[in-house]
Amino acid sequence: DRPFIVMPYLKNGNARDYVQSHPDCDLLRIVYHIVLGLVYLHSRKVVHGDLKALNVLIDDNGRAVLCDFGLSRIKADATSRTARPVGESIVGSRNWMAPEQLLGGLLKKPCDIYALG
Repeated sequence: DRPFIVMPYLKNGNARDYVQSHPDCDLLRIVYHIVLGLVYLHSRKVVHGDLKALNVLIDDNGRAVLCDFGLSRIKADATSRTARPVGESIVGSRNWMAPEQLLGGLLKKPCDIYALG
């Protein structure tokens, strides 16, 4: 009775590889859809927590789809969790991590905005 997520297979792969193999793609459109995804998540009180190009897939219409919610937290639950529990290593992708996450702070919406760039 464990919950699981089912999503379609997106053959274009992740945003990093897609942009490299499609140099003429519409980057602004991809970023726009990433922002729409974040707006949706944040409106549902969910923080992604590990936003990066490898965690964005591209569908058959060239739209960005957020994925890999392993670090995502529902906001009500996020107040009790830190990005780095005492005695544990940092969880997530340091290169895209907000400074407060690196310092073990709470995962909040601004952390996703920082990762977006």
